[in-house]
Amino acid sequence: MRDQGNIRVLVAEDDYLVGETIKEMLKEVGFTVIGKALDGLEAVEMTRSIHPDVILMDIEMPNIGGIEATRRIYETHPTPVVMLTAYETEELVELAGAAGAGAYLIKPPEAHELKRSIMIAMARFDDMMALRESNRRLDETLTELQATQEQVIKQERLAAVGQMAAGIAHQFNNIMTSIILGADMVLRTPDLPPRVREQLLITRREGHRAADLTQQILDFSRRAMLRQEDLDLVSFLEGVRGLLVRELSPDIRIHLTRDVQGAASPPPTGTGRKGTAGKALVNADPDRLQQAIVNLALNAQDAMPEGGDLYLKLTHLHLGPEDPLPVPDIEPGAWACLAVSDTGTGIPPDALPHIFEPFFTTRAPLRKGLGLPQAYGIIKQHGGHLDVRTEMGEGTSLTIYLPALPEPRAASPPPATGALPEGNGETILVMESNPGTLKALAHSLQMLNYRVLTAPDGREALAIFQQHRDDVALILSDLVMPEIGGMALCQALQKLDPNARVVILTDYPKETQEEELDALGVVDWLKKPASLEQLAHTLARALDARSLDRPSEGGRPRERDAQ
Repeated sequence: MRDQGNIRVLVAEDDYLVGETIKEMLKEVGFTVIGKALDGLEAVEMTRSIHPDVILMDIEMPNIGGIEATRRIYETHPTPVVMLTAYETEELVELAGAAGAGAYLIKPPEAHELKRSIMIAMARFDDMMALRESNRRLDETLTELQATQEQVIKQERLAAVGQMAAGIAHQFNNIMTSIILGADMVLRTPDLPPRVREQLLITRREGHRAADLTQQILDFSRRAMLRQEDLDLVSFLEGVRGLLVRELSPDIRIHLTRDVQGAASPPPTGTGRKGTAGKALVNADPDRLQQAIVNLALNAQDAMPEGGDLYLKLTHLHLGPEDPLPVPDIEPGAWACLAVSDTGTGIPPDALPHIFEPFFTTRAPLRKGLGLPQAYGIIKQHGGHLDVRTEMGEGTSLTIYLPALPEPRAASPPPATGALPEGNGETILVMESNPGTLKALAHSLQMLNYRVLTAPDGREALAIFQQHRDDVALILSDLVMPEIGGMALCQALQKLDPNARVVILTDYPKETQEEELDALGVVDWLKKPASLEQLAHTLARALDARSLDRPSEGGRPRERDAQ
């Protein structure tokens, strides 16, 4: 508490004689009067400008009364207040205390009463401020806890939706595999009537469109199967820009800029972005990453119904341990950053917290609301981050952060093209619990000149494999099977024959069990729903790789004839 002789007092009293009397009393007890206010508003303004140590406040004054003036002072410039009044009631005492007054004094006061009330008010003020700060911190803590609880509930709901959606997608993809493979097989029939061929092409196209819808669900639930490779975003974005030119409205002007350095190593001094031409290497699935960028661009187009500018800007970001984080949870290191920005309407503040939630949309009622959630899921599954900055009327910028690679690694062989590779009569054991999918796979493999053994579950598959061990060249299996699943099946096969090789047919992420399954003889993965072309090339690669692992014997695969 301040020394008594240095206490500076503001007197707020509209009666001139009463004010002068109080001023003289304060001088008698050693206090300094630094100002006099004649109404409540003036008391508030003078408190803001001269910062008194304490205020003597009349309860009834022009413009606003002492209680309202005390409340405003307490909220904006907290200062100890002694309330002065000609009469006392319980209601007035309660109102004065609630407004922030620390003491209450009946007119006309004695000098010693005036002094005592001021000292009490100043002592209580410190306690009031401590309580106020404690309440503020408590409110912040409760707000944070509420936000955390809401986030946990949201994540649990999304996880439940994702799990359910992934299960539905798995069953749906089984159906689409049958439809697409069936259409592919019939399309290879010679002399097919034109109308029948046209209808089959429509069926196949619509089947792939349906599969794309399933892929959206798997993407936002982060259960999609990725085919990652080392990818140079500089050249990759050129292709994406060409796609966007074709897909977006002609009224959307697309601008692509690159500000990257040749390697994802820290700059010589400090952190930041460098402008030398080079590559921006990441490990990504090109198809899924392209889908994420297209979704962001389509969302930007929706925000520019009359046209506008779409900016794709690629940069490198080097984060040191002490650097501020552009997004929460991002780790220090090298990041490739792709900002997709528009000049559109911006995102309303009330919608911003929900834009990555599935099925949430502010657009037309028939829109699915899966574009941004799908993009978010794809980026997260790549180990990246997606940040949004927006301002109403000024546009939106969504920035993708992907872990950058320091240098290119060995490139994967390009996909085969041309005629479909066929088998040399090798025996393929197919395990699939869905009867329609199993039949479609068997017919497709027979068309590709393979001998086919089928099993509807893992238990029967093991029995068939034991019976035909010397003939089975390859096992094609769904990962999710009744009784004995794909993982358990691979473990059992390894015990029966360490040389057994498996191709997994699935719509679940390879990364979830990749290392363990690779150790159990899984030589390749095929994503559902698969086309006849994808099936043919995958099996050909798997058999070629297997033929190099060991010498041919009995019914085992031999060196394949050139296709």
